[in-house]
Parts: sequence; structure tokens; C-alpha cells
Amino acid sequence: SIQNLRAIQLPDKDANLLEVESGYPAMFQESIIYDENGIAVELLHSSYRGDKFLFIVESGKFSPTNL
Repeated sequence: SIQNLRAIQLPDKDANLLEVESGYPAMFQESIIYDENGIAVELLHSSYRGDKFLFIVESGKFSPTNL
């Protein structure tokens, strides 16, 4: 999958849904998920209020024993 994350100012429609004023700071995420043949099978667009957003990145090899 590929994920893009960027800071935005909320447009009217999204601001109304998130119960804030138009232009409010937010994070916008776009995710594209591919199948085993490299064909895009899912596209996700999400907007998160700037005052409610926490971004955590953990890098390294995943292992269930690391939990």
C-alpha cells in the first residue's frame, strides 16, 4: 500500500462534518492498496481535525514477539 499524508485547511463540506469552521487545520490521508498483481483495489481519503490528530511512525522489522 501507499499512503500520503499532508496538512490542509478543511473545505466547507468536511469542516461541517467534523464540526469545525471552514479552513480549520487538518491532516489529509490518501491510501492506495494493491493486490498481489499490482492492481489498485482500494482508495481511501480521510480528513482528521488538526487538534485531534496524532501521527506515530514505528520503523523496523515487524515481529509478533516485539509486542
